[in-house]
Amino acid sequence: MGNALSGVEDLGADIDAAFFSLHAGVPQVGAMDEGDDPKYAPIGGSEKIGGGAKMKYIALRPFADPEAAARKLMEIASSIEPVQDGRIHIELINWPFLHELLGTSAENSAGLKFAIERGWLWPRESGTYVKFTQAGAELFA
Repeated sequence: MGNALSGVEDLGADIDAAFFSLHAGVPQVGAMDEGDDPKYAPIGGSEKIGGGAKMKYIALRPFADPEAAARKLMEIASSIEPVQDGRIHIELINWPFLHELLGTSAENSAGLKFAIERGWLWPRESGTYVKFTQAGAELFA
């Protein structure tokens, strides 16, 4: 009686052989040629595209840091004329950040959360408006 796993090992070898025969001659993603400049390698390695064009690293997002996003949101909020009782409607802050400055909703949320945690803004429970706190007003004094 033979080893119970010998059939499984043979099957694995057959699958490997089939995989490599299917992919023979296909350039592998992530392989770098001699002389390739690593600064043009995408995150996770290098990838040649089509006729040899290379992917470049992406630029860092300006509002990836929640404090930077919060400061920009505060700057936007300070430029808005408050309505009744110092209220600043949240959509008047969100729109410029998301559509004019091209921030993401995650960056916007993180920035608002940061500003609220620092005590710069006071949010209405419903989320419809915010108000400057004394600490937030002093940022622009």
